[in-house]
Amino acid sequence: MKKLILFEILLLVLLFCCKNELTQSPLVLDKSIELKYKELITNTDYQISIVLDSVLNDSRCPKGAECIWAGNAAVRFVYTSPKNTVSFVLNTLYSFRTDSLIDGYRIKMTKLTPYPELGVNIKQGDYKAEIEISKE
Repeated sequence: MKKLILFEILLLVLLFCCKNELTQSPLVLDKSIELKYKELITNTDYQISIVLDSVLNDSRCPKGAECIWAGNAAVRFVYTSPKNTVSFVLNTLYSFRTDSLIDGYRIKMTKLTPYPELGVNIKQGDYKAEIEISKE
C-alpha cells in the first residue's frame, strides 16, 4: 500500500512539474506504443510510467542525401516506479543501445519519426518514438 501511495505521489509531482507539457496515456505491456514528445504513459497495475524526455541528437542521413553512414538519433526517456526514477538513452542505430532493462522491464525503441529530410528542421515537439515494454 505504501508503494502505491508513493508511486501516485511521484506521478502527481511529475505531472504538476510539467503540467503544461505532459500528456498522459495508458502503458500496455508487450505491444508497440507510440510515445509523443513529453507524453507520459502509465501502467497503474505495475506502478510504472515512462516519458519521452527529449531527442538529444538526430544525425540520421536525411532523405535525398548521400551519406557515408546511416547516422543515429539518441532519445532520452525517464522511467518511474515506486523503487526509482531512471533517465536513460536509446538509439535508432543498432550499433548503439536500442533497449534497456530496468526493474525487470525491457524497454526497446523500435522507431523514431519523423525521419529527417534535407532542408527541414525537426522541432522537439514533432518527434514520436515507437517503443515496446515487456516484463522479463
